[in-house]
Amino acid sequence: MCIRDSDWGAPVAWNTALLYYERVTAVVGMSVPYFRYPIGVLTKQENFGDNFWYMVYFQKPGIAEAEFEKDIRRSLRMI
Repeated sequence: MCIRDSDWGAPVAWNTALLYYERVTAVVGMSVPYFRYPIGVLTKQENFGDNFWYMVYFQKPGIAEAEFEKDIRRSLRMI
C-alpha cells in the first residue's frame, strides 16, 4: 500500500507507515517536512519566537477565528 498526504495529513501518513510498516510499501508527505519528534514540539511558540508558524497561530483559541471573521469571503479566497 502507498500512502500520500499533504499539509496536516502528512504526519498521519508518516506515522501510519511507521506503525504498519509490514503493509506500507511507500509513503509520500507533501508540503510539510518529516519530523522525528512529536508534533506537539511544533506547536509551542517558544520554539519559533517572533517567526510566524501557522500551526502555532491556530493553537490559540479565537485569534484566527477573529481574523477570518472580519472578511469571511476574503478568508475563504485566501485558503
